[in-house]
Amino acid sequence: GNETSEIEFTPALACQPFLAITFDDLPVPQSPLKFNVIDTGDIKVYGRGITDGNIVGKHTYFMVDTSKAVSGELIVTVDGPDTTIPIHLSDDGKGIVKCEYTPEVEGTYVANIAYSGLPVQHSPFHFEVLPIDEPQVIAVYSQDVE
Repeated sequence: GNETSEIEFTPALACQPFLAITFDDLPVPQSPLKFNVIDTGDIKVYGRGITDGNIVGKHTYFMVDTSKAVSGELIVTVDGPDTTIPIHLSDDGKGIVKCEYTPEVEGTYVANIAYSGLPVQHSPFHFEVLPIDEPQVIAVYSQDVE
């Protein structure tokens, strides 16, 4: 009959292993299987575009560094208070991806970043976008100011 078996394991490191499957000492069709083991801790996300203080209507960006990860698919979305924001991704060919967008309304935004279907460390990123007329606080320090 049809029987299904499930195999679960925790790899010690990111790699591209092969899994050989046999039944009655004979290889099953399409065996061995090749797959990727991803360590999402190898992916770094940084930049102003995922922090509080971006301004409505002002272009911003953040970077995703996949250069230390095995080959995989990067999925990035930025959701505003009302809708998903269009985002432009540009890869420098060395695994550094620039993620650019322009927030459309003030409020809480969420950036979801996944690699090969898995959320990267600290994803989702939550941050506040300020209205265009929000005054900026600037501190000035000088020996001459009392």
